[in-house]
Amino acid sequence: MASFSQHTYLLEYKASFSTSSIQPAWGVRISYIEDGVAKSIYNVTTTPPNTNSGSVDTFYVFSTSKEITALGASCLSVSGTLTSCTAGSHTSDIQTVNNSCTSDSSFIMEAVNKNRCVSGSVSKFNLIKIEDFKAINNYGATGNELKSCNSKSLIISTNCMYSLEYKIPSNSNWEELLTYGSNPSAVNISQSNFPGLQVGENVQLRVRYTSLKGETNINAYSDILTYKIVGCSPQLLKPVVTQKTSCSYKNDGGFTLNFNRNLNSGEELVMTLYDGTDDSVLFGQEYTSTLTNNFGVYSYTWTEPLDAGSYRVKFQTHTGSGGIDDADDTWKSLEFSDPFTIAPATPVDFQVVGLANQNCFEVNDGYIDISATGEGNRTFLYQLTKNGTIQVFNGTNWLNYTGSNIDNDTWFPFTNVKNTRINNLNKGAYSVKVRDSQKCLAKQ
Repeated sequence: MASFSQHTYLLEYKASFSTSSIQPAWGVRISYIEDGVAKSIYNVTTTPPNTNSGSVDTFYVFSTSKEITALGASCLSVSGTLTSCTAGSHTSDIQTVNNSCTSDSSFIMEAVNKNRCVSGSVSKFNLIKIEDFKAINNYGATGNELKSCNSKSLIISTNCMYSLEYKIPSNSNWEELLTYGSNPSAVNISQSNFPGLQVGENVQLRVRYTSLKGETNINAYSDILTYKIVGCSPQLLKPVVTQKTSCSYKNDGGFTLNFNRNLNSGEELVMTLYDGTDDSVLFGQEYTSTLTNNFGVYSYTWTEPLDAGSYRVKFQTHTGSGGIDDADDTWKSLEFSDPFTIAPATPVDFQVVGLANQNCFEVNDGYIDISATGEGNRTFLYQLTKNGTIQVFNGTNWLNYTGSNIDNDTWFPFTNVKNTRINNLNKGAYSVKVRDSQKCLAKQ
């Protein structure tokens, strides 16, 4: 395989040359012209004892500090005692190279024909600028996956002719996805391009720079990229369903993700929760292999209690268990869900809106009127304290509570949805607490 530097080229070169008589030394050299100086690429030459013929059939990889824009050739021969031709060094005119590749070999034969001591022919000549196939496609040790429902742009980055080949497990042969010719510099690929390729299997891809399918010289090919076909995660149905905190001061909010399909056998859903404002990780990977089927909508409810606030989630399914390696590039490339907000419950609040003192010493006809606000679908209860002692109503009078079930025995429901009157009060210093039907207290 090629070792890539700033500018790397592949020379496909097949030619044969000979002399009509014995020559002590001769050669046909091709060069690239850089800053007016000819720099050798390849030289077909012979010296004794093989002095009257020479050939080349190669894929030759070389690098230059600057892009090649011009080529030249020279033919050199040294006269022997039996030759009748005119020896010497003869050079071709400069040939311009456009678009980093050329298959025009006429400049080589121009130099040969000028020499007259050497003859021959060039049957194949291709100069191709090649790229590091792995580097231009950001191909690394991990994250090389192709989702079954998505396409992937594969960069070839050459203006020269090429073929794109692939190999899959069900076929040991390399097949052409694109036949040799003038193909685009980037190609979209998907699982459907490879008949017989299944989820969980690998597809191998390489670029072939020569017209001959089945060429055995490894220099005629790029590096191989291997992509694993992975199933697509189920689609997240919008919006994310959120659950308020039960009380305004609690951190027990939650959310439910709904998906368009169930998990397959062996498939695991992995989720990470992020802060919705700065994208910091709040909870690392939480994973499950089970979704709840709600009449064709498949859901997962987050298990950790959450504060009110803004959140986002990333999710992905994979085959296996135990989450996804943090080094896996596919996790980093996932997009966030839309932000969603877990709201706090409406705070419970109340006001004393009226009161009356006891009229006579023996008549318990004082009262306190209170009005409460909070979550609209909840009811309200109150607790009465007199002179520092919690009270309980026996149906006629308020008495000091001496029981053991204070949380249930001493809370009394409002007589109306948001308003109530606490009757039958006699002289004393009273205080009132209010809570809703979910036991959320009004802050005092």
